[in-house]
Amino acid sequence: MSEHKDEPTKDRALHDRPPSSDVPPETPRAGGGAPSDPDVAAAYAPESDPVVTTAEGLDQGEAIQLYWEAVRAKARIGRLAVYMGTDLSAAVAPPAWSFGDSPKLADELLGHVLTGRKTATSTALVEFGEEALPRVGELSILLDGAGRPRALVRTTAVDTVRFDEVDESFAAAEGEDDLSLASWREQHEIYWRRVLDQETVDPSTEIVLERFELLDPRVG
Repeated sequence: MSEHKDEPTKDRALHDRPPSSDVPPETPRAGGGAPSDPDVAAAYAPESDPVVTTAEGLDQGEAIQLYWEAVRAKARIGRLAVYMGTDLSAAVAPPAWSFGDSPKLADELLGHVLTGRKTATSTALVEFGEEALPRVGELSILLDGAGRPRALVRTTAVDTVRFDEVDESFAAAEGEDDLSLASWREQHEIYWRRVLDQETVDPSTEIVLERFELLDPRVG
């Protein structure tokens, strides 16, 4: 969901993603164990995550490739024309990235994707720098806080609006906190003040809104 490069773990700076291009380090989640939310915890059950077991002992690149080989067939994806052009082989894994600016946040937000609660994410336009904006049809592999591949998503809609133009529907689609617009504004201002090193977020700040669909694993 960024410019498609040879490195499979190249990040794009989404609101939910780390401000750097590095994949989260292989460190345990704060507090250890699965998330406390029962729905999120269920999404982390071993039976729903055979790839982690299969990829045990492999480096991240190998784990991502194994995951892609498995879900490509399950999702009935033959070629990557939907996001990389018709001349590239389906053997090439899509970009892989994680949510948030910490392993703990990466796990929490990924959990919401796996339960179907989270179907959108947002980015301050300035975070992209010279990178291309996301495009409809792009595929991405989502990583957990330890950098392991956990899900495959496809971008379904992309819009750029002002911070104060984000509406209730999109706030709910992000699947965070109590799903309200007020909460979205409060928590995202805190986030962007932190990652952009600003005292405030101007209401006119341009925000890229991205909606996506979960291709694997299927909810339920």
